[in-house]
Amino acid sequence: MLKTMNNNEVQPSPQQTPKIIVLPQSLKMAVYFLLAYGVIVLVNACYYIYLSGDYSDFSKAVVRIFGVVIISYGLFKGLRWAFWLGAGLSAFIVAGFLLSIPFILNPNSIINSYPLTSKVLIMLAGLLATTALVFFIHPNSRKAFKK
Repeated sequence: MLKTMNNNEVQPSPQQTPKIIVLPQSLKMAVYFLLAYGVIVLVNACYYIYLSGDYSDFSKAVVRIFGVVIISYGLFKGLRWAFWLGAGLSAFIVAGFLLSIPFILNPNSIINSYPLTSKVLIMLAGLLATTALVFFIHPNSRKAFKK
């Protein structure tokens, strides 16, 4: 049945229709690597709890995975703020990762008291965040969120 419009109903104009953003493959890959980073951080926190019984850092890992999920959701919805937060978070993580490499490689540093599995997870998380940043700064990813 065909519905007729009353004078009180407003017909939507073409300007009111939401713009649908088709995510390029590079941006989808950035989201997947960022989600993998969050999972690795959570796994490392669980492993630390298993070894030490100390729950003090678990909340930090939960906040990170929550932030990564919110950013990923925003990116899949095509929201511009999520792109900038995702790129900024990746850059922040990569900067911290690059600053921690000398401590990881130095045989006299305190991080050598960590088990090898934890070191591998830290390195893997840093590499995943670095790969996500590379995909975020890819020209196709940036082009999807230009005005």
